[in-house]
Amino acid sequence: MEKSVGRVLCFSGGKFVSSGSGFVINNRGGFITNNHVTAPCQTIKVAFSEQEQIEAQVKWSSEQLDLSIVQLSDHKYPALPLVPLELVEKGQDAIVIGYPGAADVLGSLRNFYDPKMTAGKVGNITRDELERDVIQTDAAVNSGNSGGPLLNVCGSVIGVNTFKPDFTQQFMGELINALTKGETPTIQPPEGINWAVQSSLVIKQLEAQNIPYTQTSFSCTGLKRQVYTEPLSLFTFAISLLFAMIALYISVNQSRRHAFNQRVTHLGRTIMGEYRPSKEQRHQPDSFSRVRGYLKGVSGAFVGVEIPLEENDIVLGRDPKLAGIVFDAKYTKISRRHARLAYRSQTHDFILEDLYSGHGTFVKGRKLSGGKEVTLKSGETFYLASATHTFRVEEK
Repeated sequence: MEKSVGRVLCFSGGKFVSSGSGFVINNRGGFITNNHVTAPCQTIKVAFSEQEQIEAQVKWSSEQLDLSIVQLSDHKYPALPLVPLELVEKGQDAIVIGYPGAADVLGSLRNFYDPKMTAGKVGNITRDELERDVIQTDAAVNSGNSGGPLLNVCGSVIGVNTFKPDFTQQFMGELINALTKGETPTIQPPEGINWAVQSSLVIKQLEAQNIPYTQTSFSCTGLKRQVYTEPLSLFTFAISLLFAMIALYISVNQSRRHAFNQRVTHLGRTIMGEYRPSKEQRHQPDSFSRVRGYLKGVSGAFVGVEIPLEENDIVLGRDPKLAGIVFDAKYTKISRRHARLAYRSQTHDFILEDLYSGHGTFVKGRKLSGGKEVTLKSGETFYLASATHTFRVEEK
């Protein structure tokens, strides 16, 4: 799902002025972001990496909804499915992916083009003063995340990150005032209040513009994904680090400020194409990369949906009480508990078992015996009942 999220680069008068986030919604170059991201732009590029910056044009935009539909001149990334309002639940896990500007302080090119990820919960589903269906989440959202997706743990879009209450000026003013007086800061920044426009509004506008998209019928509210869980102590550490950085900035000498400004200027020139890193810098290995297992819908109800798999088994079926991946009731050939799938990271295998389904589970066209496990490797496919519902397992 990270591959489908791009950084929106806004240019005016030939100069880079701002950036935001957005995501791919079809295989024809359709891309969603916020109106306030695209509004100041004379020229737009969407970057998926340093090497791939794609020209883009605004096809439709609404200031009231704060949504923009953008047309990319070309792209090769998968579309993210949209989740209608009735499949979103208060308390479910939520993931934010985007390009928060605060993270650019590291100053590296690789960091600039890497999407960042935070996790939280859906705190509320309500309507704002403009009568928009909005989702409140405590997943961290910062300037630069605007226009990016708010996802469920299956990688489907439940909302478009839009805004948060702006107490920044008040908070920073009181914080710096306390530090300069040598006092212990007591003010706490607001937390857990971030908003996203719900995907149903996006679906409505896409249909009005006759723009294709993928909509999932899978709520995904029962799945958990530990890899995105953040310890609470991380927030405490971040605030402590912020205090230390502000105090350091107050005392830092002019020469160091100049060096920092040079670094920021250097990054800005890189964005404008005035600098390119060496081949060695571009291809440094990622020591933190981690292989994971995924189930991807190739056709049928879950086409285009990429579901992360943990070490625990997951059941595919029609009964939400018995299955983790739930088919709509209209798919009557899918049994209540149709098949079981598991990912084993140590052996890099996927284990598939038919749970005595009525219409079978098939691998390479062969129907599996009920209760018998088969081993699949990354890239192999299987289907339930008929080739209409085909899935592929992937390790990446």
